[in-house]
Amino acid sequence: MRAYIDQVRWGLMRKPNIQGSEDSEFYRPELGMGLQHELRALADIECIYEEQRVGLERSALPPSIKQHLFRQLEERRAYSRGPHEQRLAQLRDEILRLTGYRDETVH
Repeated sequence: MRAYIDQVRWGLMRKPNIQGSEDSEFYRPELGMGLQHELRALADIECIYEEQRVGLERSALPPSIKQHLFRQLEERRAYSRGPHEQRLAQLRDEILRLTGYRDETVH
């Protein structure tokens, strides 16, 4: 990976355009912006979750109450992530359809 970054930095290799600009060979700009939007939303959810989790861990509440609140926190996190994960899957499918990689495995 380091070699790839160095090649991009020194202009030996073209940096992939994830924005999907008009001259992109990959996909439409709105798909790239949609990906960024959904990933940003998921990152925000994770930051809020982590802050609340750490606060709960540090609290002086009895363990049984903490356990109950942890479960609620996990449920809220999953509920909040759901729509964004679904939209990411839709965007991924659209990108794969447009780029012709639908039948190939993506890791």
